[in-house]
Amino acid sequence: MRALSSDRPDATESPYTVDAGHVQLEASFLTHTRVDALTTVREIAPVNVRVGLANAFELQFVFDGLIRTRTSDPRTGVTETRSGSGDLTVRAKFNCRGNDGGVAVGVMPFVKLPTNSGGIGNRSLEGGVIVPLAFGLGAWTLGAMTEVDCVRDAAETGYAAVWINTVTVGHGLTERLAGFAELASGAGDGGHAFGFNCGLTYAVSADLQLDCGANFGLSRAAPDRVLFVGITSRY
Repeated sequence: MRALSSDRPDATESPYTVDAGHVQLEASFLTHTRVDALTTVREIAPVNVRVGLANAFELQFVFDGLIRTRTSDPRTGVTETRSGSGDLTVRAKFNCRGNDGGVAVGVMPFVKLPTNSGGIGNRSLEGGVIVPLAFGLGAWTLGAMTEVDCVRDAAETGYAAVWINTVTVGHGLTERLAGFAELASGAGDGGHAFGFNCGLTYAVSADLQLDCGANFGLSRAAPDRVLFVGITSRY
């Protein structure tokens, strides 16, 4: 089989697919987001189930997990808390080239199904397409991604386009430990969100990887910070 390749923990998706006949689970134990000084979000067990169907094709089922939001109003002193389950996103990944080495390119169309509860999200279908690429230079790995989404606008009166771009660099620190640094940008409905992400991965075995990391907002439209710890396991 190919070496384990995960779509997490960075925001840049991988162009590599799971080997045919295998399943790969990628999940966060817990994700804590400080949106701003007034709002925090906690996600418990969001998971991506990746199913290899052919040598260069896989299906993914991304469940947002259980979500709890907490928002404070400084004018009234009232704190509002919402809890519920998130949405389900179905994604397909096609590897166009480089699945076994060299420069790799993929295409990932997806659709979000509004399965959320507890007022956590909107009740609209959304979708888009992702184009990731990656290649290695010795102990270094380089990746980038561009993504166009069609999302419900903030006023929920129609749809808006969002353009997302990322670039990431990774480096092996030891035989099992590696680190990454990443820049991410999103523009469209609302202000321009720009952030810096970083983290570590640890290869427990050829089929099991642990990770942790943090994302930091560099513009007002981006969340202040995101902290996470997670796992990738292949079967």
